[in-house]
Amino acid sequence: CGFRDPQGLALRDDFLYVADRGNHCIRRIRLRGGDVETVLGTGEQGRVRPHEADPLVTPIGTPTGLAVVADKLHVTSSSQNQVWELDLTRNRVNVLSGTGKRELIDGLSLEASFAQPVGIAAIGMQLLVVDAASSAVRLIRLLDGRVSTLVGSGLYEYGDAPGARDVARLQNPLDITLDPRGIAFIADSYNGKIKALSLKSGAVRALNVDIRLFEPAGLSIAAGALWIANTNVHEIVRIDLASGIGKRVPVGE
Repeated sequence: CGFRDPQGLALRDDFLYVADRGNHCIRRIRLRGGDVETVLGTGEQGRVRPHEADPLVTPIGTPTGLAVVADKLHVTSSSQNQVWELDLTRNRVNVLSGTGKRELIDGLSLEASFAQPVGIAAIGMQLLVVDAASSAVRLIRLLDGRVSTLVGSGLYEYGDAPGARDVARLQNPLDITLDPRGIAFIADSYNGKIKALSLKSGAVRALNVDIRLFEPAGLSIAAGALWIANTNVHEIVRIDLASGIGKRVPVGE
C-alpha cells in the first residue's frame, strides 16, 4: 500500500493512524498483521465543511497532524485551515473548529479561524494546535469548543523571542508535543529551535540544545527524552530531558 508524504501519527488500540498528507486521506495500519485501510478521505483535495458525513466519501485537504481523545480522532487540515473530528465509534466526520479562512481569530469553535494548522497534541479535554502561517499556538477546549491563542499575535507576524506568552514569538512552528509536567515543546522550525511553553505560567523559553537544528519538523516524547526530526539534515536527535544532553540517533537504534 503506497503512501505519499505521510506526516502525523496517532495510536489507538491496535491501530496506528497516519495522516497521508500527499494523498489527502487518513489511513490506519493494523499493528497485528500490517493491513492498511483508508478511514477518511477520497484521495482528492477537499474544500467541503462536513457535518455528520461519511468519512469515506468526504474529501479532506492536506491532513497533517493527528491526536486521539477517547473515541475521537482529531485531524488538522492545513490547506483548509480547519481542525476536523472523526468519530471512530460512529464512523462520522465533522469540522470541529475553523471557518476555513486563513486568519488568526479566537472565539467559539465554528467562528474561530486558523492559519495553516499543522501539529496537534491533546491534554485532557483540550487540544493544542500550532498554526504555521500565524506562528501561533492555539488552544481548543473540547467541552465548549472555544478557541484561544496562547502564543502569537497575527497572520504572518513572527519572530524569535522568549518570555511571557503575550510577547513570545515563533516562526513557522510545525509540531507540538507535551510532557507529563504540563510543558509543551514546539518545533520552531524557521528559528532552528525547540521552544518550551509552560501551560501553568505561560512562559516560553528556548531549549539549550547542544546540537544545531535545521528546520526541525517533528517531535515526540518517550522514555524521558524528547525526540526531534532534524529535518533539513535528515537525522533524528534525542534530548535527555533530565540532563539536557543531546545526541544524534544512529540508524537502527
